[in-house]
Amino acid sequence: MDLYNEGLVQAITIHFFMFSDAMPDPVAQYTVGWSIAIFLSWILYINTWPIIYTDIIRRTFLVFVKKYNLW
Repeated sequence: MDLYNEGLVQAITIHFFMFSDAMPDPVAQYTVGWSIAIFLSWILYINTWPIIYTDIIRRTFLVFVKKYNLW
């Protein structure tokens, strides 16, 4: 997971070079900006999904245990 995150952060860092004078086309810069937004959204999704998933399982388990007095 750490290497995956590092790879995505590196891809975003490379994208930021496109905002310099190396790419004078504003339409291409706009497209690169959306690409950065998608990469950042994907990083947030990948990193928060396990937390949310385990929270849902834990709450479901506790509701099940409380409902049927299994504990």
